[in-house]
Formats: sequence, structure tokens, C-alpha cells
Amino acid sequence: MSLNYSTLTHDNWGFGEGFSLGLTQYDSTSNLLSLSSGEKYRLARGSDVIRHQKLKHLRFTFTNGRDDSQGYQLAWKDGKVEYLTLVGHDFFTVSRIVSPLGHAVNLNWDFGGQIPILRTISDAYGELCSIDYRDNGATVTVWPQTTARYQLDFVLTNSRWLDNVMRRSQDASPLSWQMHYSQAGGGQDTRLLSAVDYPTGMRDEVIYQDEGLRFPAASGQNNYLPVVLKHRHLPGGGQAESETEYRYSSQNFLGFNGNFGDWAADSDYMYTTLTDYRYDSTATTYSEQGKVVVKRTYNNYHLQIEEEVQRDGVTQRSETEYYATPGVFIEGQPAQFLLPRKTTQYYIDNAGASRQEVTITEFDEYGNPSRQVAPDGTVTETVYYPAGGEGSACPAEPNGFVRFIKQKVVTPQTQ
Repeated sequence: MSLNYSTLTHDNWGFGEGFSLGLTQYDSTSNLLSLSSGEKYRLARGSDVIRHQKLKHLRFTFTNGRDDSQGYQLAWKDGKVEYLTLVGHDFFTVSRIVSPLGHAVNLNWDFGGQIPILRTISDAYGELCSIDYRDNGATVTVWPQTTARYQLDFVLTNSRWLDNVMRRSQDASPLSWQMHYSQAGGGQDTRLLSAVDYPTGMRDEVIYQDEGLRFPAASGQNNYLPVVLKHRHLPGGGQAESETEYRYSSQNFLGFNGNFGDWAADSDYMYTTLTDYRYDSTATTYSEQGKVVVKRTYNNYHLQIEEEVQRDGVTQRSETEYYATPGVFIEGQPAQFLLPRKTTQYYIDNAGASRQEVTITEFDEYGNPSRQVAPDGTVTETVYYPAGGEGSACPAEPNGFVRFIKQKVVTPQTQ
């Protein structure tokens, strides 16, 4: 479990606006499924069908196979299974996680009136974590039933914004993390995390640009999405500082200056058909090691298709081709459409001399690598057992995935 932060949400799970625990949850009002991996999907209303899921790396189903009265079951290809149950009126939160070996942890939730709040985490040996909430924050106690227990105290400002995190234990001095914010657009109601002071003396700080990314005309929105303009990293302890400046193309991940049809609040405006739409960002880092410029370019499926790094007059450029087929609606894209098919690395020195390396990769519909041709010509081929198993050689995969390796053959270049 980790604490995540996003400027795009004002939800407060007890740790401050924008902060969440990174656990799987499903909001049946918005049909938004947020996974512990960071992936987000929309479900077809009233069903367990994930929209736009092509790769068979997970399976999200009704626990009883019919409806959501007993919640949902999320099976991952690696063998982990998460069970989601209803908390309050609209939220399904993960209440049990079972590892591939059968070990389980249980999560106990309450409903805080607007969103669920996590109370305890336990396993077969006892309570692993407990959380107590108050108006101005929360206290997390780890291993509460042991002598090794420690606490994390989260203090909020105006019951909304995380101000400080304090770690307390019986055998060590307290450790403190201090948060700082800036007002987006000069307003007092929307605050963006702008700096963090660490107990080691390190500090990270960012400067935002209010007039950042523009929304497409189809959205009807004339405002901007703020972006990070500059990031300063101050390690402390006499170590050298570094500073990174960011620039963004006018075209962006929102789809500005693109024509992708009608705008819908519950869909990705650009995620219909693969086109030649591109957007990019450039990060320039200054440090005692010199200047490094990194430019990244993406297509309208938000896949990085090119990265160019310039350092000391030397350029390294990576170009990636994916399984995604141009001009085809997402419904007709192959299961592997987000996976790389070919990667070309270019190396250019300050005298203009260059070389390139090409890597070819193939994947099956479960995301398993099945074939790779390395730059030196070495071929690696991998064969997997079927989901139903193969006699005494391999048992059936419990959740119907193809993931157990049957054979791997590495053939070096012969010439």
C-alpha cells in the first residue's frame, strides 16, 4: 500500500485532497474502475464488461457470476485475486487480496458519508495496520499488536489539504515530511502540491503554469489544465542541486487542435481511431554533470513513439512501433495494440558518426513475450502451456490465463 497524489481529483480519503492509497476501487455511479496498478477503465453500465480492454492480463467479473449483489472479483495474470465489496451506496472497494500461493489479507472499510475510509488491514496472523480518523487528519498504526509498531500521523489544513506527515516509533526520533501548496489560477479553493520537505533535509519543489494545456474545441471548455513548468531537486547535505524545465507542444493528451468527434466526459476523446496526431514534451535538466535534454513524443493512444536524449553533444534516439493499426477503430485493434512490435535505437556522436540497433518483439493476446530478435541477431522464442494445463506436466491455470512457460529456446546468431 502506498500514498498516491493526483492534481486531477479533489477526493479526500482521509489523507488530504488528491491523496489516495492506490487500492483497487470501482465507482458504480461514474462506472470508473481504478486499479492498484494505476490503470483506469470504464465499465459498461450495469455489467462487468470493461470498455476498451483488449489485453487479457486481467479479468473483472461479478463474484456470483450474475450481478453485483456480492461484489466483484478481479483476477490478475500473475495469480493474484482481489475481491471488491460494496461500501456505502456506490463504491466497491477491495476487501480481500489473495496471493498466488493462497495467502490472504483482509481490508475492513467504513463509509465516511461521501467516500469509503479504510479502518484495518489484517491477515491470518493478526492485524497489520489500523487507521484512526479525525477532522484534521488520520493516524496509521503499523503492526499495532507488536513491539515493533510505529505510527504515521497525517495532519490536514482546514480538513482538506495534507500539511504534514510525522512518523513516530518507540525507539527512534520522529521523522517529518512537510507539504507546501500553490493556488491554481490564483484562487484559494484549488491548491496544487508545490513542495515537499523530507526528514533527511532534502527538498523537492515545482512551479506550475496556470495557462498550461488547452482543451479541444469539442469540449466547450475555455480554461486550461495547469502544468509543471520547473522542478528543483535539492538533496541537502552539501550535495549538488538540479533543476528541470519543461516545455509542452500545443497539441496535448487532451486532444487540443484535433478532430476526434464528439466530446464525452466519461471517455478519452482521442481513444477512438489511431491517427497521425502527435504531441510531445521536452525536459531540460541542469546539474553539475551538465545539461541533458529529453524530448518525448506520443501518439493519440498515449504511447511513447519516440524519445530523444541529448547530452554532451551526443544524441540517443529511440523509435517504437506498436501493434496498433492506423485508421482502425479501437474495437478492431488487436489485443496487443499497446505493446511494442519494433524498437530502433539510434546513437549519434558529436562528430556525426552514427549506428543503430533494432529489436523485434512479439507478444500473445495475454501480453506474454513469445519471440524476440535482439540487435545482435539472437532469437529468443517462448512457448506457454495452455490455460487448461497439459496433463501431469502442468496444472490448469486457476483463473484461465496463459502464463506458465513450457519451453524457451535461445538461438544465437550463426554468422
